[in-house]
Amino acid sequence: LAAEGSWFHQFRVVAIFRISPFPYTIFNYAIVVTSMRFWPYLFGSIPGMVPEAFIYIYSGRLIRTFADVQYRHQQKQKEYYKNAKYVSKFRKSMKQQNVLEKDEMKLQSFHGDGETGENSKLVDDDKRKGKSHKRIGVEEVYKQTREEMEKARREREEAFQAKKQAKEEAESRRKAAKGKMMRKTQHGQPVMKYRIEHLLESIKKSAENDGKNHMTSSCLYNADQVNLTCHFRY
Repeated sequence: LAAEGSWFHQFRVVAIFRISPFPYTIFNYAIVVTSMRFWPYLFGSIPGMVPEAFIYIYSGRLIRTFADVQYRHQQKQKEYYKNAKYVSKFRKSMKQQNVLEKDEMKLQSFHGDGETGENSKLVDDDKRKGKSHKRIGVEEVYKQTREEMEKARREREEAFQAKKQAKEEAESRRKAAKGKMMRKTQHGQPVMKYRIEHLLESIKKSAENDGKNHMTSSCLYNADQVNLTCHFRY
């Protein structure tokens, strides 16, 4: 240790903590040191304790006590594992004895009186029949639910296919109408024939919707009576 009055004597050891699982070495323990001015508050009640002796006694005793505690803990673990092995063996033997006793009871009941045997057979048959009825009921319920689920799935698929087909048809009609509307003459003018047809169809649809909704309107258009004349310049 350093001489008296050096910087080392300004500090004192407070506690030692273990930082490694390997015992019996000083390097596996962390030493907590405090300043000299806190010494009277912590260890002022220990008379005649010099720093060198305190460090030696405190560190040595702590290391020995930690090692002893760890050794005792290891011994307790070994005893616990041994006892667990014995308990598992005992439980296995008890299970085997219970199985043998049950087998003996069955043999005795089988070799007993004929009446008791017949009664037991009848009871067993009733139990089996009840189980079979229960199984049949469960299977029927399962089949019914499965059929209902399949039916609902088919209905959903049919509705989806119908919607998809209607959407495709509407898309094809829209594309055809668009192609007709985009046609032009040699001079770059739009072909009015297809535009007039489009107007007539829209008027028909509006008239049908008005008739379905029972709405009266002041202007009624009859697409068959409309005559439009268009002059084209070629």
